[in-house]
Amino acid sequence: MAAASPLTVLILAGQSDILNWHADAALLPAGPADSEIRFYYHTGAPPLHPQFPRNFFNATSHDTWTTIRPQTQEPHHKFFRTFFGPEMTLGRRLSTLGVGPLAIIKIGYFGTNLAEDWRPEAAAGNQLYALFRQQVTTALAHLRDERREFQVAGFFWMQGGGDAAKAAFAARYEENLVRLIDRMRADFGTAGTPFVIGRIPRIANAPHRETVRAAHVKLGTTLPGVTWVDSDDLPCDTDGVHLLAPGIITLGERMAAAWLTLAGSRR
Repeated sequence: MAAASPLTVLILAGQSDILNWHADAALLPAGPADSEIRFYYHTGAPPLHPQFPRNFFNATSHDTWTTIRPQTQEPHHKFFRTFFGPEMTLGRRLSTLGVGPLAIIKIGYFGTNLAEDWRPEAAAGNQLYALFRQQVTTALAHLRDERREFQVAGFFWMQGGGDAAKAAFAARYEENLVRLIDRMRADFGTAGTPFVIGRIPRIANAPHRETVRAAHVKLGTTLPGVTWVDSDDLPCDTDGVHLLAPGIITLGERMAAAWLTLAGSRR
């Protein structure tokens, strides 16, 4: 019996538009090949969110692999109970184009910032990078236990609204994102592992949004192996912040195209 081909592992992380509670899963077309794409996810509120009990992670695969699918809030908090993020069409598009076999890890926590919550060196507070690292390490350990070969072949980051609300956070966003990119690559990939940034929409209630958006574009055009995708023309909810289902569908497809360009340049 021939050995299984190595898995191409893609890792998505960030805040609300990575989750995305605003994307109604009823509007997502069926995907015949979904059963062939492996999926591990851990999402919800950050551990110390003031409105929720500690460790309120309400959509997870419970530290195990499943196959790619919309996620369900348990318990249902608000917006759509069954929802999806860009992982769905990202995985489907790449699978259709012959990339794979695929395994996707999705780690996202709403209402979070990079300056404090996601800072890799954080020793207090939400310490999301430590939580991210723990979850990704667990997911990859399961693959090793299966004796399944794999390669972490890409990172996808959609975040910035939390930093756009504060001048000090926005001013440090560029350097903080460089630090995060370097740390993710050091921990789980290589110095050149493709990294795709989703530029946040023009958030109506975030006064420093253009500083964050400019950092997304700058790093996506100047750092080796990094690129960015736009979301300005995609439909948002009435809050002007969160992408609706049609927008998330397109965002995933754009992320797939961006990753293919980066991955192709490494060959």
